[in-house]
Amino acid sequence: MAMTEALKELYESKPSVRVDLDMIKATGVTVFPRDAFWECQNLRSFGVPEVLDEIGGKGIIYLRACSNLEKFITGENSIGYKTIDDILYYVRKISDNQEEKYLVLYPSAKKDTKVVIPSDIMGIADGAFYKSNNIQTVIISEGCTIIGDCCFQECINLKTVVVPKTTERIRAKAFSGCSNLKTIYFRGIEEEWDNIQLSSNWNINCPEDLEIVFNYDGE
Repeated sequence: MAMTEALKELYESKPSVRVDLDMIKATGVTVFPRDAFWECQNLRSFGVPEVLDEIGGKGIIYLRACSNLEKFITGENSIGYKTIDDILYYVRKISDNQEEKYLVLYPSAKKDTKVVIPSDIMGIADGAFYKSNNIQTVIISEGCTIIGDCCFQECINLKTVVVPKTTERIRAKAFSGCSNLKTIYFRGIEEEWDNIQLSSNWNINCPEDLEIVFNYDGE
């Protein structure tokens, strides 16, 4: 049985999955294929293996297409991946006293309409908020430097985003298809915005009257 088929047979029809390394290895699967969980529409919660790298962690990003996913779960002994408020993060240890934290995946069916991304987040991963259609407002705190490819792609109810002046890059299609995005509030001045590495199609298929407001000091 192909790897993708083996995983889908285990998980496709289940509303909650606690992924267990032994369970996966019993199928003969040693890595997550890139499309293993693509569009598993019955999936509502996903428990991340404690040592995800052992089974090839990159495939987990394709959980972004599970439109009914409400939460991620990690154990106390998880290495690298952590959850806070049901959101999946990756923590990379730099030294005994220093670490980097990235927001990896936001459950697309999470009910919140407003999301505040904490100040200890260095970057938002590719596709992290893909089709998170309940979100209307996103506030990215100072400290974040990267907004990844397709990060907020097709968040059709997203109306306002607050972008920190620490931002260095906004990658391809980061806000593509955000058809109701009206305003981006930037914490810095216009010159600082101009210094951000903006992909040429970062806002493709957004409203033509999308406004960038500079020097924003609101909440």
